[in-house]
Amino acid sequence: MPSVEYRLDDVPCLDFMFDIFAVVEAGVWLKTGQKNFGDYIFKFPWREEKGYSVLLQEPEFLGYYYFVLAPEDLGGFVFWGSIPLALLKGLLNGESKPRGITISAAADSMITYKIPKFKEEVNISDSFAGYLRSIGSFDEMVSMGIMTQKVASIAKNESGELEIELKASLLEEKGRYSRKARAFQLFSQGRRPSDPEVRALGVKPETTYRYHQEWERTYLNNHDST
Repeated sequence: MPSVEYRLDDVPCLDFMFDIFAVVEAGVWLKTGQKNFGDYIFKFPWREEKGYSVLLQEPEFLGYYYFVLAPEDLGGFVFWGSIPLALLKGLLNGESKPRGITISAAADSMITYKIPKFKEEVNISDSFAGYLRSIGSFDEMVSMGIMTQKVASIAKNESGELEIELKASLLEEKGRYSRKARAFQLFSQGRRPSDPEVRALGVKPETTYRYHQEWERTYLNNHDST
């Protein structure tokens, strides 16, 4: 049985743990035996057959007996690992590559993810990704008994904040690229990094000079090729 707990490990994560249960099957046999009392020997067991007591000659199979070993009988639970919420939310939605996350390796049955600010890479097997996809949401985890309502509330709140941070990061990145494109356009018109039109873009001076160096390399490569 899986269970989930919240933990902050550089980034918000959910720790997946699996309680171990075991079902033991045992065959029950009736076997022959004897008991000695001094010089007297008593054999058993005796069976009633057609009104007569008959001594059992061969072991007789009576059936199976099943019993369950709970986690406390087996030493508790097994810890599977931490999954950052940024990755987990995407996997619940059926995404193989959630936004803002990098796939660092892939095999036939495994994908390795690199999550920003998380010190370790995370390996997700295809079977476990399919299991998460079949669940689909934190609320469903609660209904299945995998997660408490308290943990689900924290997870949903943290996931919402991560989504806001991701959108802000994407907008900032888009803004940087648009300013870079505008700077390249001005350089092509003969402007220099120190010109007022370039400074008006609001880019740091050191970044502006780096853009100009990139533009020069691009300009020279294009002219060399012609």
